[in-house]
Amino acid sequence: MRLGWYALITTLLLPAAGHAQLAPLGIPRGMFRFEVDGSFAYANERFNDGTRESLGADFSSPGLGADRIPTLAEADQRVAVLLDQPGYKLNLGASVGTAQVSSGTGAFTLGIGITKGLSIFGRLPFVSTWWRQSVSIDTATSSAGVNLADPALGNAAGASVADAFFNQFNSSLAGLQERITAGAYDGDPVTRALALQTLASGLALSDSLSALIATAGSASPFLPLASSSAGQTLSGQVVSIQQALDGLGVAGFTAALPLPTDPAEATDVYNYATSPSGAIGYSSLSSSRRTGIGDVDVGAVYTFVDHWNADAARGLRVAATATVRLPTGAVALPTDPFGVSLGAGTPAVAMGAAFDLGRGAFGARLSASYLLQLSGNFTRRVAAPGSAFVPASATADVTVNPGDQFQIGIAPFYRLARAFGVVGSAVWLDQGDDQVEYATAADSVSGVPASVLGQGTGASRLLLSIGFTYSSSGQRADGTSGVPLDAGWRWQTTVASSGGITTKWSAIVFFARVYAKIW
Repeated sequence: MRLGWYALITTLLLPAAGHAQLAPLGIPRGMFRFEVDGSFAYANERFNDGTRESLGADFSSPGLGADRIPTLAEADQRVAVLLDQPGYKLNLGASVGTAQVSSGTGAFTLGIGITKGLSIFGRLPFVSTWWRQSVSIDTATSSAGVNLADPALGNAAGASVADAFFNQFNSSLAGLQERITAGAYDGDPVTRALALQTLASGLALSDSLSALIATAGSASPFLPLASSSAGQTLSGQVVSIQQALDGLGVAGFTAALPLPTDPAEATDVYNYATSPSGAIGYSSLSSSRRTGIGDVDVGAVYTFVDHWNADAARGLRVAATATVRLPTGAVALPTDPFGVSLGAGTPAVAMGAAFDLGRGAFGARLSASYLLQLSGNFTRRVAAPGSAFVPASATADVTVNPGDQFQIGIAPFYRLARAFGVVGSAVWLDQGDDQVEYATAADSVSGVPASVLGQGTGASRLLLSIGFTYSSSGQRADGTSGVPLDAGWRWQTTVASSGGITTKWSAIVFFARVYAKIW
């Protein structure tokens, strides 16, 4: 299952935090460390199997219809039967979706050095996210408009026109039935056969059109334009029935088929998607914003080798980390089409190692880590990638085993001053596919396997960064001791990806650490 963009931003920012600076991962024995870190990440593009596209691409279509709004498939089928055109599709026009997501994170980390090599820490993040989206529609290519009899998109006048049409239609058919029963056409077999044929075809047409336009639960929110080829054909079928009834002596059916005359606008699509009484029921189609606590991390660092001179930025250092992610951040709601989350929703365990090597003005950190993500239960709308307008009826409880992550990185630095340097990094990250199944058989959506939520979740990507770092032991030139301090700033971006769908994040990240002796 796609856990929203949160899973991507955590891989972009958190695991790489140690790669962009050569401050120690561990804490000296008896020392307390307080750290503040923050980031601002933003994106308006994504990689789809390596190809860059708009972040709002799910809402783009050359002919917006059932390809993005699956609830229109039933209307397509009804019209196709009426027209005897199996490939008919409602077309709301060429749509273009654009989107931008941003996230601000601030976190506090407390750590203590337990022994010479072992230290422990805990990190509490606060996250604010904001997704903005727009969908534009070129109505010049549209052949469909709003059903004015629809309870959510239409109006009282439109409903009244539709009611009058079907009242006339059905009353005339009832009058024809009465004349047939009374034997009005018994003296002419040809006329009687025409009457029977008109009655049968009229009843079938009335039922089909009513299901398409007026019947609660089946009526389509969008219909073919009256001026379109489909609209003209449907109106022609009604006119043929009217002429036949008039020729059979049944008057009174003169109303025109109530089809829209104007193409649907983008606002109509927004209203359809967000109407509380509609089939979609999204909370918004333009913006989603959330603020709160993210996922808490607790962990430990063990420094095996520490022959590092922080002031000279040279020597050798080897450390390993173990981190547990607690799913304390709120996850996306099924009514949120953008999947904006504050947390991943599942616990995870990460193991990593770092190897620092420096000599003279140059050095580097080599690192590797593995993130084991554990299963969790979610309420999601079950649909394949690209189904932007997923109906509320597709909501189900699912069990997700998120794909594990493996990453390796290198962060070379160049020392500009005693404790100050410029540092870059390259990180390659591989994300496995999510495995998704329904929580119970009763939760399943008919005809749709839960596994479709795992499509496009696995991918590999390359992240690059550049920034500055400051790391001092606090030892002054005169031999006295001051406060140790680590700080850094960097800009990072995703430059390439293969397989799956990944957000093309860019981010500005900073951190600052101070130490105090407690024993």
